[in-house]
Amino acid sequence: MATNPLNHSMAKSRDRLRQASRRGHRKHSNTAIGKTQEPWKTIRNLERRSLRIRILLVFFAASLFELSSAALAQPLSLGVIGGSSLTQDFQNRSFGNPALETIYSTPLRWIAGGMVEVHLPKHLAVEVDGLYHDLAFTIQGLGLTLEPLHVVTWEVPVLAKYRVSLFKVFPPWVKPFIEAGPSFRTSYNLNGALPSSHGFAAGAGMEAHAWKLRIAPQVRYVRWARDGSHIIPRTVPDQAQFLVGISF
Repeated sequence: MATNPLNHSMAKSRDRLRQASRRGHRKHSNTAIGKTQEPWKTIRNLERRSLRIRILLVFFAASLFELSSAALAQPLSLGVIGGSSLTQDFQNRSFGNPALETIYSTPLRWIAGGMVEVHLPKHLAVEVDGLYHDLAFTIQGLGLTLEPLHVVTWEVPVLAKYRVSLFKVFPPWVKPFIEAGPSFRTSYNLNGALPSSHGFAAGAGMEAHAWKLRIAPQVRYVRWARDGSHIIPRTVPDQAQFLVGISF
């Protein structure tokens, strides 16, 4: 039986329309599903970024560790350091007219602790000290004098040091040096005082080599931040110290 060409063409057109309709429905469905999945995609993107940040942080921490290891690979000196304070611990103050009560400094003077030094190229070094420094003051008034009251402090100066080579002035085994850097302080057994916790230190000295020891007498100036204005007694902010370091 012969097929009508016109009917055959119309059937093909209907098939094309059905296929196009199905493709459009699938596209619309996929788009709708995609829209519902957009928040999950955002969460996944945030998780990926968080993972990248963690990787970068781990890499940065590893780099810092490598740098610190390289610094520790430099020659290291350990030793002890001690000496005396050359200034008063507290400000002398009187209250009343005539004075009914007087607070005056009764310094113990001595300072002692340990030190570590990392030697760097170009005559440079970094020194960190841990210094035990017992401050003291006395209260006198109404005919009575109390026993000295103690304030225990630990000072931790972190100093950059530069050694000067002056062969024409000093023998090769003697090297002058200068140093400067921040200084930190913690205190307890306060007895009403509250020493400031930070300051700046600078000093100069001579380092002599004897066998495997380094003996370094020095004079150091420390400028502490002022105590609170309501604090009585108050420490002296400008301190001078004579110290001798012995390291190996």
